[in-house]
Amino acid sequence: MNRFFATPRGPSVEGMCMTTTPSTAVHVKPRIWPRSVLDFCIVMFLIAPILIFVLFVVPSLIAFLLTGSLEITLLIFLLIYVAYLCFTVWSITLDAEGIRFHRLIGRPKFLPWSSVLEIEVAPRWEMICCGQLWPRFPPLEMTASLATTHHYRISWRSGYCYYPPVDPAAFESAVRTLWARHANELAE
Repeated sequence: MNRFFATPRGPSVEGMCMTTTPSTAVHVKPRIWPRSVLDFCIVMFLIAPILIFVLFVVPSLIAFLLTGSLEITLLIFLLIYVAYLCFTVWSITLDAEGIRFHRLIGRPKFLPWSSVLEIEVAPRWEMICCGQLWPRFPPLEMTASLATTHHYRISWRSGYCYYPPVDPAAFESAVRTLWARHANELAE
């Protein structure tokens, strides 16, 4: 397991996925595209069909069987899609206070550094089983990522979630820098 905690060493906080603001906040976008052909195949031929069937086809079919109405069936399908979009994490911001998840609804929206227990790379099998396929509500990986590698498990006192940064090395560097800064402030 590739674990990392707050340490002052590591490369500088730079990367194409990140923008910094004057308050030393680092904006991190999620990786959307697959990282390899294997990623693409796993997502498109295993994960996507299962999720589409469970999340969209089954509820829509039940709605149709109960009502016989195509309009209500389509409405159920659209409501599920809108709900998914509302829970989706569009990006995160790392700053001196903690991690902010940019989403409309869902938890967490903000995670202070004092609550974070560890951030570590999740293996592919864990990401597929525990992040993308199960549990479905609340989902633990809520980005539109087609990648199954380089997701980070962010653990806190009452749970955990996954996030796939575009540039994993820059993400690790930012976390180390900001987490170390938080630890230094606590020590003073």
